[in-house]
Order: sequence, then structure tokens, then C-alpha cells
Amino acid sequence: GSALVTKNVGMDMRIMGAPAYYPLIEAGRNWYECRAEYELILDFYTQLIGRKTGRQPEENILFPLRLYCRGSIDMTVEWIFAPKERTPEQMAALLVSALPMPVTELFQQLGVLR
Repeated sequence: GSALVTKNVGMDMRIMGAPAYYPLIEAGRNWYECRAEYELILDFYTQLIGRKTGRQPEENILFPLRLYCRGSIDMTVEWIFAPKERTPEQMAALLVSALPMPVTELFQQLGVLR
């Protein structure tokens, strides 16, 4: 029906210097269920931080990161079902620019963002 996601949504990224594709939402899923995907994205980011720093993120990073992950899923789902005013590249750029400042600064220090 109309509540099913029609295309895969994911991110091209570099993990430890190697190009990789990270799936966020799979086609055929009910978009209401996709909102729960934020746990997977949060796990990805916390594991990335853990690998780069040797420890789990502290609350001053974890709280804005959790907030960002929830919001980015909602905005991505909204983008999927709304008239396409943005290309995937534009949407990706907006999502990166929306990272909270503490997370952006940490990712820049860790070499995750330039």
C-alpha cells in the first residue's frame, strides 16, 4: 500500500578509509516501522565513536546524537513520501549540516568529517 517505502535509503560513507554503503531504510518496509530504525543508526554512530576513541560516547555527545538520529529518520521518511524538492545528494548534505555542533566537532577531530 501507500505506507510502504518504495526505495532503499542509505548512505555512502568511508569506514576506516574504505568506501562503504550503510543501509538505513529498506524498500518494502512500512514507513511507520522505519521510525524505529534510529536505534540502528545510533548504534552505528556509537560503535564508530567507540572504535575511534576506545570508549563509548559520554552524555554530552550521546544526547545530541540520539536527538539527531531520531530527527534524521523522521526527516528522511518525510522526504521519501513528500514531493521530491531535493535530490538525494542535497538531502544528504542537509542531514550532515544538521549534525549537532558537539557531534560535528568530535567527528572532525576523529577524521570522520572534513
